[in-house]
Order: sequence, then structure tokens, then C-alpha cells
Amino acid sequence: MSESNLAKNTLIYAIGNIGVLIINFVLVPFYTFFLTKEELGYYDFIVTTAMFIAPFATLQVEMAILRWLLDNDSKNIKKSVITNSFFILSINLLLLTALFFAFSKYFIDKYNIIILFYYVLFFLYPLFKQILRGIGKPKQYIFVEICYTSLFLILSILFIVHFKLGVKGLLISNIIALSFSILFVFFNNKIYNYIGKQYFSKSLLIKMLKYSVPMILNISSVWFMTSAIKYFIIYFNRRNFKLILRKKGIVVNTSTKVTKIQKEGDKLAVFAEGKNGEIKVTADMVLMST
Repeated sequence: MSESNLAKNTLIYAIGNIGVLIINFVLVPFYTFFLTKEELGYYDFIVTTAMFIAPFATLQVEMAILRWLLDNDSKNIKKSVITNSFFILSINLLLLTALFFAFSKYFIDKYNIIILFYYVLFFLYPLFKQILRGIGKPKQYIFVEICYTSLFLILSILFIVHFKLGVKGLLISNIIALSFSILFVFFNNKIYNYIGKQYFSKSLLIKMLKYSVPMILNISSVWFMTSAIKYFIIYFNRRNFKLILRKKGIVVNTSTKVTKIQKEGDKLAVFAEGKNGEIKVTADMVLMST
């Protein structure tokens, strides 16, 4: 991949993440003004837990999607990749739902069903974004990210300020924004045409899992370094002290985003340039772990 294409890919990813950065800076003062420390702490606990569960719930299959979609021009292989991905995620989400109903009462005080819906959509959203990147639609990737963040921002203000729903309003805002984004990608790109029993490939499924599962450790290690301490704060000081940690976390998350933008461009370059599958996997694993 040429330097110009690499720069273009990096720029595309950067623009797609601008909305996330805007939410961090715009909504946090908004949160602190309209939500109590208890409410903000509870919401942060929900989001932090979602980030911890995500790599296990998805098996990082979205990374396998990107790797195989970019590496293959065959439409049948693309259909097999997407079908396999939905198969993996469907099984895992069913298992997650069962575990959630069994154990959530010990960890979650309220809004259990709403939180479950939020978790399911939270895990599905990255899969659809990676499909967009894999089938070569960067502009739509940007559009979906901007739509999601804008809709979430507007609905959050509406539900918190006007309807006084607090944390419940934030969760509902997220659910609506995520649902809209997922459905838009699904129907606008006719993803349903890529899903079918006839496209399921056990051999490809095994290859995808061998590629994606080791990445769980990479993602989990980042979570433990940046977010695990929040659970100790909950235990010793209860939720209201998490407000301070969340404000400081904005700076950390922002710097992490900037670094990740460049790495995403590098990963695309590795996918596009490599000719040997083992070389591409190894190179990408290095990028993911740095």
C-alpha cells in the first residue's frame, strides 16, 4: 500500500472517531451537571463492565472479519466470512443472555433488561463497522459513526434534561443510537444477502477463531491497565467516587484514541500488502499488542 493510501486510511479512521472524542469532551460536563455522583458512577460501572465483557462475548471476531474481507475478492468467501461471524456472535450472545439472567441480580441494582439490550447492541456494533471497512465503504463508515454520536448526544440531552430519566435516559439513548446505526448498515448494504446456511464454512470458522481468539488477551490487558481499578474504588468507596476517575479517564482515553488511529491505518496497510497469510497474521498481532 502506498504512503498516500496509508495516509488516506488513517485519515478516514481518524474522522470516524472524531465523534467519540466530541462525546467525551461535550457530554462529561453535561453529565456532571445533571447527574448525581451516584448516577454517573452507576453508568460508568455499566460501560466499564461492557468493555470488559466485549472481547469474550465477541471473541474479537470483528478483527477476523476485517482481515478476511480485505484479503479476498471472492464474493462467496465474503459471504462465508460474514455468515460465520454472525454464527459465532449469535451463539455467544445467547450464552451471554443466559449468564446475565443468572448472575446480574448480584451486580446490577436496576434497569437489568435495558442494560442487557445495551450490551447486546454494544457487542454487535463493532462487527457492522468492520464489515463496512472490509467491503470498502470508508465514507459510509464515517457517516455511521457521526450519526451514532450525534444521535446519542441529542437523545441524551432530551432524556436527561426534559424527561429527567437520568441513567435510564443515557442507556435508552445509547440503545436507540446503536439500533439505528446497525439497522442502517444492515439494510443499506443488504447484509442479509451475505448471510445463509449455504455459506457457512467450518474450516474457515476455525481459521477465523484461531486468528481472533488470541487477541482477547491483548484487549483484556488494556482494560485491566486502564479500568480494573474502578472495581476496587467501588468496593472501598462506593460508586460516587468514580466521578473523579471518569474525568481523569477522558485525557487517557483521548490520547489512546490518537495513538490507535495511526495503528488502524498501519493494520490496513499490513492487510493489503501481505501476500502470505501467516505473515499478515503475525504482523497484525504485533500491531495489536503494541
